[in-house]
Amino acid sequence: MSKPFLIRKFLRDVPIRWKLYIVISTLLILMGITIIFMVELKVTSYFQREHYEDTESIARMVAANAAKPILTNDLMSLHRLITDALRIETELKYIYILAPSQKVIAHTFAKGVPAALLELPAMTGQSEQATHRELSTDEGLIHEAVLPILQGEVGHVYIGMSKENMIRSVAEMKLDLIAITALLCLIGITVSLLFNRLITKPISSLVSATKRIGKGELDFEVAGERNDEIGTLTRAFNEMAQSLQINLVKREQTEKALKESKDLYHALIENIALGITYIDKDFNIVIANSAQAKLFGVDSAEIARKKCYREFAKKDEICRGCPGVTAMREDRAVTKQTERTRDDGTKFTVNTRTFPVKNNSGAILGFTEVVEDITEQLLLHEELQKIEHIESIGHLAAGLAHDFNNLLAAVLGNIELAQLTIPPEEPAFQRLNSAEEACDQARSLANQLLTFSKGGNPQRTTTFIPQLLEDSCHFALSGANVKWVMDAPANIWPAYLDKRQIEQVIQSLLINAKEASTAGSKIFVVAENIEIKGEPSIPLNDGKYIKISIEDEGRGIKKELLPKIFDPYFTTKKMGAIKGVGLGLTICHSIIKKHAGHISVKSLEGSGTNVTIYLPKSATDGNITAYAPPPPKQSSATGNYRILLLEDDRKLAKTTSKMLAHLRHEAEISTTGEEAIASHLQAINEGRPYDLLILDLTIRGGMGGNEALQRIRKNDQEVRAIVSSGYSDDPIVVNFRDHGFAGALVKPFTLANLQSAIQRAFSDGESRPS
Repeated sequence: MSKPFLIRKFLRDVPIRWKLYIVISTLLILMGITIIFMVELKVTSYFQREHYEDTESIARMVAANAAKPILTNDLMSLHRLITDALRIETELKYIYILAPSQKVIAHTFAKGVPAALLELPAMTGQSEQATHRELSTDEGLIHEAVLPILQGEVGHVYIGMSKENMIRSVAEMKLDLIAITALLCLIGITVSLLFNRLITKPISSLVSATKRIGKGELDFEVAGERNDEIGTLTRAFNEMAQSLQINLVKREQTEKALKESKDLYHALIENIALGITYIDKDFNIVIANSAQAKLFGVDSAEIARKKCYREFAKKDEICRGCPGVTAMREDRAVTKQTERTRDDGTKFTVNTRTFPVKNNSGAILGFTEVVEDITEQLLLHEELQKIEHIESIGHLAAGLAHDFNNLLAAVLGNIELAQLTIPPEEPAFQRLNSAEEACDQARSLANQLLTFSKGGNPQRTTTFIPQLLEDSCHFALSGANVKWVMDAPANIWPAYLDKRQIEQVIQSLLINAKEASTAGSKIFVVAENIEIKGEPSIPLNDGKYIKISIEDEGRGIKKELLPKIFDPYFTTKKMGAIKGVGLGLTICHSIIKKHAGHISVKSLEGSGTNVTIYLPKSATDGNITAYAPPPPKQSSATGNYRILLLEDDRKLAKTTSKMLAHLRHEAEISTTGEEAIASHLQAINEGRPYDLLILDLTIRGGMGGNEALQRIRKNDQEVRAIVSSGYSDDPIVVNFRDHGFAGALVKPFTLANLQSAIQRAFSDGESRPS
C-alpha cells in the first residue's frame, strides 16, 4: 500500500478530532525537539569553551614553571610540579613533557607513557598558542592541550583532561529539557482536547444525520442555532435533506427510464468475462450478467430485485464503505477490494470497480459494479511477500549470528583459559564445565540462525528422491505410534540437491506431522513428477519439478496461525532446549528457497495438514560427487611460531592471543586488513617474517581476510594462512584451499580447535625458517 494512498485514507476516513489531536501533538513535539536541540548546542558549546580554557590555563601554568627545572636539569622539581598540578585538578588525567628530540622528560603515568600516545603525530611549534585535540582512550574521551615551553626551545608540555564530567553535565541538562518539554506538550494536548470538543460535537450530529439519510430517512431537521461556519453547514444540510425529499417524487420517472435501457444493457454485458451488475440507488439488483452469477454461485434470475448487500455480502444492511454509495454521492468511479462469501460458505476476494449511472439530465439512477476475482493473484502476492519477509529477517539473522559467534568465541576461549588455572576437583572448575556446555548449546543455536539466513550454502549432488524419502521416514517415524504410507515410484526424476539439508527438511516435517497425529492415524508421503507452466499460485519459474507432499490426519492448524508458521521463533510447542526454539519451519523454508524450490502449507483445524515441496529436476541424470578435502596429516608441530592475527573484535583478538600464548606461540594483532598487510611487509623487511597468518574473513566496514591474503601474496608467495569465520558454510571456509588458505577455523573455537588448525596448516611442510 503506497504512502500517498495511506495519506489520502487518513485525510478521508479519520475523524476530524483525531486529525486535530495528531496535528497539534505533532507540532508541539517538533517544537520541543527543536528547542532541546538548540539549547543543547548552546550549552555544549559553552561547556566546551570553558573546558578548553581550563585545560589551556593549566598548560600555561605548567609551561611557565617548567622552563627553569628543565634548563637546570632539576628533574625532581619538574616531577613535583606536574604531580602537584595533577593532584589539584581532579579532571586532569595525565601530564607529560617532550623534549625537542621527542624524548619524554617527565610524566605522571604510573607505568610510563602509553605507546598509543607516543604513536600519535607530535604537535610541536613555536607559537605561544595552545594546540588542542580530542583522544579516545580506555578511560574515556580525553581533551589534550599542547603548549611550547620557551617557544618550543626546551620542549612541549602535553596535558590530558577528561571530558566525562562535561558530557555528563550536558546529558543531565538534556534530560531536564526533555522533562520540561514533555510537560508543556501534555498541557498543550489537554487544551487542544477541550477546544476540539467544541468543534467535533456539532459535526457528530451532522454525521448521525447523514447516516439517517443513507437509510432513507428524510423527514427530520438537524437542530442548531449557531451563526459560525458550523451553523452555516447545518442549515445547508437541512436544505439538502429537503431537496432529497423533493427528488423522491421523480423516482417513478427514473425507474421507467431505467427499464427502457435494461434490455440494451443486458445485451452489452452478458458475454463479458468480468462480473457486471447494475444496481439502483436503493441497492436493488436490477440485472447481473452470467459471469457475476457464476462468480457468486447463484442464479442471475433469482437475485434480480433483491438487495445487493444480502446477495453478495450476506448482510442485512448496506455494507460499510460501500463503493456504490461513494460513487453515487461523489459522482465518480470508485475501486475497492473486498472479501465475499458464496452460498456454499467458500470465501473469495474480488476487486470491484464501481461507476455511477445517470440519466440524460444528470440525475443519479444507481451504479454499475465490475467485479474481478483476484483470489489467486492475492495468494501469489502473499507468497512473494512471505518470501521477502523471511529473506529480510535472514539478512538480520546472519549479522546477529556472526557477531554472536565472535562474542561466544571470546567467552569460550576465556573459559578454557580459566580451566587451565583451576584444579579439576575445584567447584569452580565444574561451574566452568557447565558454562562450556551452555556455550556449545549457544553455538548450535547460532548455526541454526546461519542455516536460516543463508540456506546453509548447499553442497549439492544428484540424488534419488525415493530412497531419500524412505530413509527419512525410517529415521523420523520408526517406533512411533502412527503409520506411514509412502508413494514414491522409481521413475521419479533425480534432483540436484544437498542431501543432508533436504533430509533435515523432510525429517523435520515428518516429526511435526507425528506430533500433530493421534495414535493409529496415518501419515502419507507422496512424490510425483510435474511440469509447471504459467501457474499463478506457485511462485516458481516454468520447468520440471519433483513434487513431495506430506499429509497427516492430525489436529490441523488454526486459520489465524497459518500466515505465521514460517516466521522465525513462531511455534505452537513449548520453547526450550527439549521442545525446540521455533526455527524448524523457518529453516525448512530457507533451505527449499536456496534450492530454487517452493514450500507451502494447507490445513484446516481438525482435518489435518498438508505440506507440499517443489524441487527442480536435475539437469543431468548422472552422479555428481561434491568436493571433499583430504583428511589432515598428523603434525609434530609443537609451537614457537610467530603468528599474525587479523581480528576486528578486540575482545576476541585479546582472548585468541592469550590462547596462542598458552600454546607457546608469539601473536601480534591487526584489526584491519590494511594494517595486517603493512605488518606483514614490515616483518619481511625486518628479517622476521611471520610463520602463520590467522585472518578473519569478515572485517566490519573494511577489507576482509580473503582480500588481505591475495594482496599479501603479491609480496610473499609462500605465506601460510588460516581463514577464520563465524560462517561455517561460507564457500571460502568450506573450500579454503581453493582460495590459498592452509586451514580453516570456525568461530566459536576451543583451544583444541585452535591447536588442531595450526597443526593442519603445517602438515604439508615445515615451518618457515627463522
